[in-house]
Amino acid sequence: MMCVFPVVGIVLKKGRAILLQERAQAPFQEYLTLPVGKIKCGETIFEAFEREVKEETGLVVLESKLKGLVEVMIANQRTHTLVVLLESTRFKGKLRASREGKLYWVREKELEQFKIMPDIKLLFGDFLGDHFMYANVHLKMTKAGPILDSLKKSMSA
Repeated sequence: MMCVFPVVGIVLKKGRAILLQERAQAPFQEYLTLPVGKIKCGETIFEAFEREVKEETGLVVLESKLKGLVEVMIANQRTHTLVVLLESTRFKGKLRASREGKLYWVREKELEQFKIMPDIKLLFGDFLGDHFMYANVHLKMTKAGPILDSLKKSMSA
């Protein structure tokens, strides 16, 4: 049986670039993905978002909004993560990496220059959009890295 593990996904946008994090630890070590963080007991998703942005990037969120939901299931690791996406285009401070990994502002045209999680590549344009999004991602971990089994998505205005 898989238990659902809730986290906040950080979508910080600067123009047509999104902040991605090169994961320093398994299971996605060396892959760029959205920064994510646990939602602590008694914490709202917006409080978790602001805390995680500060911890992972050094930035302070000035304004945020709910962006969507992404369910990530890794079959051969029996994990089911519910990523509550929040986004911000308004933040302040000096960008700094954390122990979680290095940070990069990435534009869609630069995706092939980086080792990026396969689901993030496919959803990148949706992260840039203004719509609410939902995606269901099925991954399989292999020695060569994560393999995308399937990705289903829907959007609303």
